[in-house]
Amino acid sequence: MAVALNRSATLARLDRATQSYHADADAPWLALLAPNVHDRAYINQLAVTYGFEAPLESALAYTDGLADVIALRTRFRAGLIAQDLLSMGVAPAKLSCLPHASITPFTEIAEAFGWMYVVERATHLHDEVRRSVARRLPHAARATSFLCAAGSAATVRWQTFGSALDRVARTPVMTTRIVDAATEAFRYWVEWVEWTQHRFVAKNCDEHLAYAWHGELPLSGQASPTRYASIVTTPSLFAPDAELAGTRLLVVDDEPDVLELLQELLAMFGATVVVAASADDAFKRIEQNAPDVLISDVQMPGGSGLDLVRRLRALPPTQGGRIPAIALSGVSHAAETREAGFDLLVAKPVRVQVLVDTIRSFVLKADTTGLLR
Repeated sequence: MAVALNRSATLARLDRATQSYHADADAPWLALLAPNVHDRAYINQLAVTYGFEAPLESALAYTDGLADVIALRTRFRAGLIAQDLLSMGVAPAKLSCLPHASITPFTEIAEAFGWMYVVERATHLHDEVRRSVARRLPHAARATSFLCAAGSAATVRWQTFGSALDRVARTPVMTTRIVDAATEAFRYWVEWVEWTQHRFVAKNCDEHLAYAWHGELPLSGQASPTRYASIVTTPSLFAPDAELAGTRLLVVDDEPDVLELLQELLAMFGATVVVAASADDAFKRIEQNAPDVLISDVQMPGGSGLDLVRRLRALPPTQGGRIPAIALSGVSHAAETREAGFDLLVAKPVRVQVLVDTIRSFVLKADTTGLLR
């Protein structure tokens, strides 16, 4: 994307330094120019963008001194994205559950400007995308508030941003910090888009969003395509948790998608994760190599999690009989799972951080009692 404007020196350097990221960053928007584009694709792009820009705006608003350098309110547009999603038929309850990228307030203004550059640069595509969407998607013609935000003031907006950048980039060190931050932001945006598009494609694209935005794992056996698992950040931004490093987990669930996602997520926190699709398979794995913690769905065909943990508790401690066990269930009661032998019940839909904190509590306890190792 070439933007022929009277730009600042800092903007020119940013464009050159980050050029290798531009094509990947622009690709989701340019995809909406395809002749066969459909409503689902537009809704998806709005939702993904909302999940990035809403937390970014919050981080910018809480960055000390930034509002003294540049007017932020006129550059915040997440509310317009929400308005457009509602116009496209997204229910308010679902909109409130959209996942947000994990972006915290910046420690310095230079870093904030680097991230702002990524979203400000994208606005130069918006008018072309708006015209294409209005022409090819009749239902979306009234849902382009976000794309219209810059409008005829796009040139002035860009020049104003460049002037503010030049005021911040007074030294080579500050300029380098801005460039480094912009590079990080491009990487984050590209990974955020790739991760969400890879993980949350809908099966029923006529009636539902292509992503299920609940920050939760789905109920076992639930057929609704609006209850897929979702993630609040990209995989590369999960820092391995030192307290879970090397912890051996056995995860049991009859839903392949749930197993795959839990395995990936828990591994990001440093754990070694083995999965099993049934109670019988899980028990065989325990006999072969007992894990440090068992995490099992309760309702499974051919043998429930309750059956599995009863068999586990019948084993001697040396063979894994005392392994901490976490039940995952949307319908079972704590008393029922505890009576069977589970130590704790985590309610479904499962919130990943709750599950990780529960596992961590067992690991910390084991470090003082020697239960696991």
